Amino acid sequence: MRIKQEQSKWQEVIGTAGVLVYFYLIILSGCQDDQSPHKAAEQENADAQNKLGLMYYHGEGVTQDYTQAVLMFRKAAEQEHAESQFNLGTMYYNGEGVQKDHTQAVKWLRKAARQGLKEAQQALNNLGESP
Repeated sequence: MRIKQEQSKWQEVIGTAGVLVYFYLIILSGCQDDQSPHKAAEQENADAQNKLGLMYYHGEGVTQDYTQAVLMFRKAAEQEHAESQFNLGTMYYNGEGVQKDHTQAVKWLRKAARQGLKEAQQALNNLGESP
């Protein structure tokens, strides 16, 4: 029940449109057909690291593991991958795989927003923070 409450709270922050875009980003974050996400992620492929993070987050094809999701999102986020910055900010906001940390959430959301990611801009606005 805790996860649903946090997801509902996050949905309030980013809004319904943000949730739809989030799932759209999941679809777009694929890797080359001839590479597994694990192999591509090891080769510092930010898109694959984001996809693997999403797989760990949702438990799709792997055991659900928020800590591993955070690690993958962080690797890609440090390569300026906007969607991963947004995802990492979300995890800090919800306290999933990391201790809940508003400062870190805003930091990563700002990085994504400054790259033009509208969901991050909306989330910051909803939190009363400037992009």
